[in-house]
Amino acid sequence: MNQYVTDTRVKKGHIAVSGVPFADEQDVRGIIIPRADLKKMTYREVQELTKSLPGNLAEDIRIERDRE
Repeated sequence: MNQYVTDTRVKKGHIAVSGVPFADEQDVRGIIIPRADLKKMTYREVQELTKSLPGNLAEDIRIERDRE
């Protein structure tokens, strides 16, 4: 199963995603995770937030943290 990660914003209770590499009218499952400002958190808080994320999501967060 292909996975695709993108950033978007909730506006008036709705999420719009465009430009994803899937066919029109294809069923998908979305996982919504609010972004956290990792710079303002202690290491322990960040570790607690990220340790329960499976697979690629945890890796994506680690990469983002390393970029900052």
